[in-house]
Amino acid sequence: MLYLQIKPNDVEPFKDYLLVNGWDIVSQDGGQSNFIGWAYIIHLSKNIAEKKAETWLHFSDNQGMQESHIELNMVAKLELTELLKNYYAS
Repeated sequence: MLYLQIKPNDVEPFKDYLLVNGWDIVSQDGGQSNFIGWAYIIHLSKNIAEKKAETWLHFSDNQGMQESHIELNMVAKLELTELLKNYYAS
């Protein structure tokens, strides 16, 4: 697996950006974390060149301390890197 950085406030808008660009939500899961906060993971996928690209958007908030990152497989690397670059450029 590979990892990319994303600002915590951009996780939801970037999810919407992925949906507009042909990605599909596979699953969403969230709940309490570390007894004092909450977290969620959104799993998305897209077929690229007859292969399954997958990514997971991670977000957590523990007593106001927010963290986030993007986890992805190798198939998704090129497209997600480009989409993330374009997202922050707009």
